[in-house]
Amino acid sequence: FVTALPSPGAPVISNGDVNADGYVDSVDAIYMLGYLYNGGPAPTPLSCGMPRLVDNGDVDGDGVVCLTDVVHLLAWIYQGGPAPVDACAMLQS
Repeated sequence: FVTALPSPGAPVISNGDVNADGYVDSVDAIYMLGYLYNGGPAPTPLSCGMPRLVDNGDVDGDGVVCLTDVVHLLAWIYQGGPAPVDACAMLQS
């Protein structure tokens, strides 16, 4: 059984998958750093089927995509820190 992954640049529903490759990993942290500090492309928009409370990349849910989101994401990936905020689930609450 093979699940198709979204093509890069396609809307996603996993906050933190900023490059839309179907995974939330360290590549997303690097992508976010490029966006924040090197004029790289913005995070791919979340697609929840309704308006969202936070943007993709705002993994700590404070309303701003910034360096603390990169740190939060890396702590989750490598140290078992808190998972990225599930922006789509927040809307359904």
